[in-house]
Amino acid sequence: MLNIPLEDIAAFATNRPESYRTALLAAGVIENGKLLIEADVCARIHAEHVPPLSIAISPEVSFPSLPELARNFLSATAAWAKAGFPLRTSSKTAEILTICKGTADGLQPACPEWLGDALIPRCRKCGCTALKPWLATERCPLHKW
Repeated sequence: MLNIPLEDIAAFATNRPESYRTALLAAGVIENGKLLIEADVCARIHAEHVPPLSIAISPEVSFPSLPELARNFLSATAAWAKAGFPLRTSSKTAEILTICKGTADGLQPACPEWLGDALIPRCRKCGCTALKPWLATERCPLHKW
């Protein structure tokens, strides 16, 4: 049995049809601000309410090319190694990821460059995934962090 806080339902429903949220709530029981739902039922509803095709695979969205991504990765890795492999704290990384991904409650909107519904969620400006914010030597190309 899954025990999902109701505020997390909004995060699960991001980019899915409204029927997804409705189906989840109808299939479970709400107690103390949480949705109690069987895991297999939740998985079935999740599979039945597929989000529309991600804009991450649309032709009008551009990412850095593979050679650019490779250069960026190698350059970032070299700088990180040269600095002694420093990592940000979990709290600082969470703060940065909130800037990129936004919050489930919508109070902090996601960065328009963050493609969270992509097959591999990432930034379309620099191509990074959620790994880059951990590296203390890295910065956002848009100067957001």
